[in-house]
This record gives sequence, structure tokens and C-alpha cells, in this order.
Amino acid sequence: MATNLELKCGTESLAKAHQAARSLGLSCAETLDQTDIYFVVSRGRLKLRRIEGRGAELIYYEREDDRAARWSRYTRMAVPDPDVLQGQLAQALGIRGIVRKNRSVYLFGSARIHLDRVEGLGEFLEFEIVETDEKTASEVMEKLKAAFSVSQTALIGGSYVDLLDARDKASANCT
Repeated sequence: MATNLELKCGTESLAKAHQAARSLGLSCAETLDQTDIYFVVSRGRLKLRRIEGRGAELIYYEREDDRAARWSRYTRMAVPDPDVLQGQLAQALGIRGIVRKNRSVYLFGSARIHLDRVEGLGEFLEFEIVETDEKTASEVMEKLKAAFSVSQTALIGGSYVDLLDARDKASANCT
């Protein structure tokens, strides 16, 4: 399995996050419209990522749900026929949730910086550092946290599907 060091947090302003990226001398590498279909699994997370105009991939990952930066182990596989695979996995496992987002991607050395607008949740910032050397990855993470003024109170431990689950449970409790 491949590994990366990840951090996710809410942001009050994607415009300020774009400005922070530009202040590092970065320009947006790509903008993606993604739909992640999460399936029910007993361990880790399994999602079919559909990227508008670009195809799809199946991603399985395991990571702690700590709010701090955490290591993620993952595998990815290109999916030539996502409709068929989605149907098969939905039938066999069940769908846990669907996350739709618009993602702007910046590249900073071995780091991917994601500025996400997630349907039904809001705006988020995510860092993924693909690095086998733990010390180097941690140093890059600290530099990015400083450059983007990441607040400890904005850190998120789970994934977007977890946030959607929590939102749905909260709204169900209010009715």
C-alpha cells in the first residue's frame, strides 16, 4: 500500500486559501468536479471516485481519524466501466454515502493541496504529502499549516462522508 501524511480542516474562505497558495508561488494545477461513492465496509473506507470528464478510480484507504496530521495507507485502481462497478459494489456492499465536491489542486513538491467546496458541507482545505521519510513529510506539513494559517480548532478527524453522516444524524434528531 502507498502512504501519505494527511491533514483536513475547514476554512472560512477559499479565496484566502487560493491567495495563500499564490503567496507560495503556486498556481492551480487543475480543477476537478468529483463524486465519491462510499461503500459499506467493515474496515477502512472504500470509494469509487468519479471525476467529470476524466474517468474513475476505486480507492481503498485506512487511516486513524485523528484531528491532527495522520498517515493514510491506500490503494488506487483505474476503473474502465464505473457504472457497472458501482452497481455491483452497491448490490454487494451497500452505499454508505455520496460526496460531491469541486476541488482545486495545487502542487507543492511532494504535497498536493486541495481546496474543496463540498456540497452540503461547505469549504475545506486538505494537504496530502506523499513522502516515505516521516521527518521530511512532517516538516512540509508544518510549513503548509503556517502558510495557510491553519487553526487547531478547524482540524477535522474523519472524512467528508463522516461529516455528512453527522449532519444527517443531527438533522434527524431535530425532527
